[in-house]
Amino acid sequence: MKKVFVSAVMGAIALVLTAYGDGTGPIAQWSFEDAENLGADSIGNYPFSPVAGDAGSTAPSQVADGHAGNALRMTRTGSVTGYAMLGPTDHILPSGSSPFTVSVWIRPNSSSTKTAYIINRMQLVSGQPNAWTAPNRWTGWLFRFVGDGDRLLVYFNGWSGTAEDSRNGALAWIPAGQHNDGKWHHAAFSLDSAKKVTIYWDGVKVGAHKLTTCNVGNDTRLLIGSYEKSNGFSGDYDEIKFYDRTLSDAEIVAEAGSSPLTQMSHTRSPPPGAYSS
Repeated sequence: MKKVFVSAVMGAIALVLTAYGDGTGPIAQWSFEDAENLGADSIGNYPFSPVAGDAGSTAPSQVADGHAGNALRMTRTGSVTGYAMLGPTDHILPSGSSPFTVSVWIRPNSSSTKTAYIINRMQLVSGQPNAWTAPNRWTGWLFRFVGDGDRLLVYFNGWSGTAEDSRNGALAWIPAGQHNDGKWHHAAFSLDSAKKVTIYWDGVKVGAHKLTTCNVGNDTRLLIGSYEKSNGFSGDYDEIKFYDRTLSDAEIVAEAGSSPLTQMSHTRSPPPGAYSS
């Protein structure tokens, strides 16, 4: 993948723009390098990208020891966790059932919950019951930890029972304790043209499943850290990338900077249908 780096200095802020000359690069990328505008999309597709914490929470902040340069820190305040809203995403990120890939580096600390949201793009459906478990309450997708923090869930378009219901998503096992171990991890998932979702953890394909339905609105907000204050992520984010195509296994390995991809061995069997190659 060809990259061209351009550096400019504005006051005390150095801007580094990355151009992908072959058209295969991300359509949006958040690196959190600009302290004056933490939500800036370094690709430049987003005209306005604020970072805002939820009411009653500690505002997201910049930290210097990111995975690459600076990073964004999300902090729990008691039992309340805010979120960072990156947007607007109108007509920029893939919508409908178009293929896409999400790639993100996270460093969850010991305060991060076992069911923390990593990143989500969800929108409540007008007229639906205001209850989390109500069928078809929301559209879009979510990417989060579930269980004891030893599983990753990608879920699309509403709810059909429990957090481990994979009928319209994919559920994958990861090594126990890594959901809050204070180390950098690479998390990613992709959607292909056949509506198959594949989940990766540290460059390893850990789960895949074909969706029954998929319809992401083009005006759905993009949130990181939490959704409704609870189930909050505590720790750091870096290099959030969106692609408007399905990255290959080898490309995910390159994103994660890991060794050749292998399928992770599970110490326990996932629920039926939650994992397929």
